[in-house]
Amino acid sequence: MTKVLFATPCFYPSVNTGGPAVSMTNLVKMMNRRYDCSVVTTYFDMGSDKPFTEVAEGENRLFNSDVFYLSTISVFTMYKSIKSIKPKLIYTSSLFSVSYSLPALIYSKLHRGCSIIVAPRGELRFFAINNKSIKKKIYIGFLRLTGLLRNIKVHTTSNEEYRELRSVNLNHNLSDVYNISNLSIVENNNTIVRPQKIRGELKMLTIGRFARVKNLYYAFEILSKLKDDIIFDIYGPKEDEEYFNECFSVKMPDNVKINYKGHVRHDELKSLYMNYHLFISPTLTENFGHSIVEAMLNNCPVIISNNTPWNDVGVNGAGYAIDLNNKDQFVKAVGEFAAMNNETYQTRCIAASEYIQRKLNVNETIESYYKMFDDSLR
Repeated sequence: MTKVLFATPCFYPSVNTGGPAVSMTNLVKMMNRRYDCSVVTTYFDMGSDKPFTEVAEGENRLFNSDVFYLSTISVFTMYKSIKSIKPKLIYTSSLFSVSYSLPALIYSKLHRGCSIIVAPRGELRFFAINNKSIKKKIYIGFLRLTGLLRNIKVHTTSNEEYRELRSVNLNHNLSDVYNISNLSIVENNNTIVRPQKIRGELKMLTIGRFARVKNLYYAFEILSKLKDDIIFDIYGPKEDEEYFNECFSVKMPDNVKINYKGHVRHDELKSLYMNYHLFISPTLTENFGHSIVEAMLNNCPVIISNNTPWNDVGVNGAGYAIDLNNKDQFVKAVGEFAAMNNETYQTRCIAASEYIQRKLNVNETIESYYKMFDDSLR
């Protein structure tokens, strides 16, 4: 079997990297059916100095693949690992994580028999590229000047990312760009138990990094205007302590309870969603939105901003996608779910499940991935 190497800072059992770790783990699980897969990743979760307890440092055999957890990630250690594996294809899940992307690009350049796929995973979206833009533009300029971006394949995961990538001063050096959505492989069926819905009561959750890009302050402001009995639980790493404090400084009426629940493991999500009526995410930008997708895969309706690939949820009865400039519409949408009776609510749950299954079309997506990898190896 052909050797394929995944160089990624996001992989099992990472919690703090959120959706990217899920998509990369799912990708490896799928691709090892056709290729001899190896993964090189970090032995630490993002923002943590404590090593993983679920895996050992160094080589592990996971998901029918060789997974190498390195305690030190640098251009040198990554290049050394790539050289020892001798892959025919490298897939790197970041462009700006220099310790992953640069050695992968250099190895591919020096070894003509090795192809490379770069997945920016939203790093080249307008919002992301303008954050610390000078450093990023210098790095892109360096990669272009040295020819490291020539003849590579690029993997985008949403129509928005694909369109915006075309406007970055990067495109003319690219031979191919493949636009294939991320993989959210979750057991799904309409028999998943949903909570009973009582009029005037609503249990909501969100899952993701507690960071400004997730725009949770906006959610706090929305909830402060509601009169129904609402519980809003927040799951995910506390990435921005200052922003966390800003959000919890918003004065809430007695009928609204907001709780920060901290980390949640991916394998706990199915049982978690059974306790909530609604998922909310007024995100500023989302390249894919694993947590949004997984909510609907677990038959949970969503209220989200229109900055995600799932802007037609409202048309399909799965929830609402609303412009952030229309705060009153957000308030109205949450109020509608709070006032909903159980019969209407259960119908919306089924609609959420059916909508996301149609949109994902998993079998077609898997075939698209195989084509991208096969094309890259030619």
